[in-house]
Amino acid sequence: MPATDALLEGLRLARTDATVLLALPVVLARRAGEIDWDLLKEKARRLKLKAELGFLLEVTADIAGMPALRAHAPDLADGRRHVARDWPAAGGPRERELGERRRPPAAARWSFRMNITEEAFRAAFADGEALGLADLLGFLRAVDRELPSPAEIVVAGSAAVALQYSTAHATSGVDLAEVVGADFWDAVGRAGPAPGIRMCAVPSPPAAWRSRLVSVRLPELERLSVLAPERHDLALMRVASGLTHDLQAIEDVHRAAPLRLGVLLARYFEVDERLIASPDTFRLSFLSLVERLFGPGAAARTDAGLAEAPPSPRDA
Repeated sequence: MPATDALLEGLRLARTDATVLLALPVVLARRAGEIDWDLLKEKARRLKLKAELGFLLEVTADIAGMPALRAHAPDLADGRRHVARDWPAAGGPRERELGERRRPPAAARWSFRMNITEEAFRAAFADGEALGLADLLGFLRAVDRELPSPAEIVVAGSAAVALQYSTAHATSGVDLAEVVGADFWDAVGRAGPAPGIRMCAVPSPPAAWRSRLVSVRLPELERLSVLAPERHDLALMRVASGLTHDLQAIEDVHRAAPLRLGVLLARYFEVDERLIASPDTFRLSFLSLVERLFGPGAAARTDAGLAEAPPSPRDA
């Protein structure tokens, strides 16, 4: 697909898919030399994507150190537009509030309300292109072939979503919560080109989450065992940031293996508040998730329930 058409199709898909939006600065930065700028802007006008393109140009200029991109943005501005729009689409008023708090400066300049921080764009840009399930499986098989002895890893984040719960999900890297096996990292080094693989601290983990780890069934692996957080635990871990792509990832899990609101609420109360940077934002992110998965009525009831004593796991 020509770079012009790829960017426009990406901007269209990004209306509902935050992962696509996070990947677009990588596409623009890598293919900027191929773009017919007059054609791109004319097509953006016809498709009503002027503001979206203007934002993409500015945020890529900011995070990629490509100031020349800004020169293409001014004639995309529409002085008549003053009301902020959600981009990507928000799941409800609580997520819109998060978008007001967190949007990058470039989003504010183009009148977008966006529950994606500039730091998230920078992290995605540093990771590079997104990885699908086939990429992850190919990497794990290559590591398995290089292992001289058994090893075990606990995957977290989007990699856990893609491997265990939603085969259509993409990730920009492989976050590992735990590694058991002295030979694992040497095997990674011998396996060839690797995705962004790193150890990470598990954000806002519910108590005893390790006791609920599930085995990822990958029958072609002989020495490497892969574990992932149980889906309700994984949901609370993603709520720690509560950005739109995190909420959409949990939504993907919910479609594949429906989450239970009672269990989510019980796990919410299991999270140690001392591990949460902003309890207010964590609460709002959790309610945004409930609103996405179960509707505004359930979110309102849950909001009231958060002020009450935590339910016992047996009741949940």
